[in-house]
Amino acid sequence: MIASHSITAVFAINTYRLTITADSNGIASPSGTVVVNYGDSVTVVLTPDSGYQVFDVIIDGTTHLGNVSSYEFTSVSSNRTLHATFIDDTASTLTITATAAVGGTITPAGVVVVISGSDQTFEIAPDAGHHITDVLVDGLSVSAVASFSFTNVSVNHTIHAAFAIDTFNITATATAGGTINPSGTVVVNYGDDSAFALIPDMGYHIADVIVDGLSVSAVSSFSFTNVTADHTIHAVFEIDVFIITVTADANGSISPSGAVSVNYGDDQTFTITPDAGYVVLDVVIDGAIHLGDVSSYTFSSVIANHSIYATFIEETALLRITATAGLGGAIDPSGTVVLAPGADQFFTITPRSEERRVGKECRSRGSP
Repeated sequence: MIASHSITAVFAINTYRLTITADSNGIASPSGTVVVNYGDSVTVVLTPDSGYQVFDVIIDGTTHLGNVSSYEFTSVSSNRTLHATFIDDTASTLTITATAAVGGTITPAGVVVVISGSDQTFEIAPDAGHHITDVLVDGLSVSAVASFSFTNVSVNHTIHAAFAIDTFNITATATAGGTINPSGTVVVNYGDDSAFALIPDMGYHIADVIVDGLSVSAVSSFSFTNVTADHTIHAVFEIDVFIITVTADANGSISPSGAVSVNYGDDQTFTITPDAGYVVLDVVIDGAIHLGDVSSYTFSSVIANHSIYATFIEETALLRITATAGLGGAIDPSGTVVLAPGADQFFTITPRSEERRVGKECRSRGSP
């Protein structure tokens, strides 16, 4: 069965408590616990008894207003307190004006009323991540003290607390082969973040990044967040290394052999040596470049992996073609050309410009 329904949401405004108290010899109105709706305002009137005066009005336990006849709580959004004290009209009172810069507090604060001849102590407390830099009493420094007492007060005074944010050092260093940015001693305010970039030089790579003595792996950047202490960061760079793979057929060798490691930009020379009774047939570079019968090869300014491969043949198995050219032209290659049985050999014949060309190219196949 399908039926209709209804739903009703009920809301109520937030309320807060004002706790209002007064010493003897006067009243605060209203007094006691006053319930106030969010955003409302309430005025408290202070009325001393006959022969008395308001000595001090303390708001929320910290702010001293001195001799005032009323106080208004405006746009209430939290629980609050007010406490009023009274003294005899004949008592002599003085004021101490207590202020603090951003970064800390002085307690009590504001215009603090004191009876002539009495003492008054002030406590100075920095906020988290801050420190006291100075305390000024009547305009003169008394150094960065955490408390100060006026004794036997006989005149009006002032006291002011100055604060500064704490700073921390991040020491950033790097080995040769790259840079860290920023570098050196980096000053960071309490709670701030600080980012570092690791940049290897050409032909180098990041091997590790060590933060406060511990590895965070080979990252290219690192950020310290919400800094509350000194730190260190150290970047380790290493040169790139490439492998040259060396192989040779039987009846000869290449030196050095195997997998040869070469640093970025270095040269590496290989010597090709046939066994007795054999000669080098071919040396192949990177599987594509054929050098033929050479006794050595140098990889210059290495920046990639390479390979070198050598083959050998018995010296008596080689065939020879003798290539000569008459006047008026040239043949290339010329002289005695050695090749293996079954191999092809191309010759290019070029006449001088004033001669008639009798042939462009000749191909000969080696045979016993």
